[in-house]
Amino acid sequence: MFYKLKKGKLRTLLKKAISKSGSERKLSHLIGISKGSIYALKSEKRNLSQTYAKKICEYLNVNMGELNIQKTLSDNWGRVKGGKHLILKKKREGTLENTLRKLRMSSSAYMKKWHKEMRENQPKKYFTWQYERFKKIGKGYRFTLKNNILVRNRLEQEIGNFLITEFNEMEYEPYLFIEGKAYFPDFRYRNVIIEATEWRHPSAVKINALKKKVRDYRKLGYRTIFFIPNTHRNFYKGLNSSVVSALPDLKQLIDALVA
Repeated sequence: MFYKLKKGKLRTLLKKAISKSGSERKLSHLIGISKGSIYALKSEKRNLSQTYAKKICEYLNVNMGELNIQKTLSDNWGRVKGGKHLILKKKREGTLENTLRKLRMSSSAYMKKWHKEMRENQPKKYFTWQYERFKKIGKGYRFTLKNNILVRNRLEQEIGNFLITEFNEMEYEPYLFIEGKAYFPDFRYRNVIIEATEWRHPSAVKINALKKKVRDYRKLGYRTIFFIPNTHRNFYKGLNSSVVSALPDLKQLIDALVA
């Protein structure tokens, strides 16, 4: 924090402290402020920092309230002010757009390198971080399970609470890394993946993506069950996977598949 004092007040304050100590060099040694800073403050070339204000007031036995502070400035006020002046200077010179373009290119190159290194060296941390960002998009996670885990919708809430009640354990959106790709399926219970979906008129692209998920899950030894409300099942005829629409059927199929 910095203090802007009434014009002439800072000069008077420093001269009084220098007079008491005998010289700027002695004052510097006594209160722990560099000679350069003492000169700049005496010349009122800079504002008074909170730290220096306390040192000078303690040395002179002066109350901080006697400083006639006109304005309090944040710690980064100088950088903000300098940044504004730099922008105005570059605008006048016509170089601002070129500077911004270089900064964007530099930032983009750095971020691409960072993403690449994270994906290769810390994939779990990287993909989990990305997924946490993705989860904040849209309506978010607004429903709560019995174990206080947040889920996206009422269908997931219904299935999650059912799994908690019937099996006393389940994982919501666990991290799976399969051949360089990260997945976060809706639920996992032991060796069974449960995906809950209720898209209306899913495109062929979405159906194919679900099929690929099933194939990839199988590579890690998982069996997949899709829970699809009965009103939506006709839209998933091309799925060619285990599909249930009732909770008792879900339990029966899980029991049959659990290793």
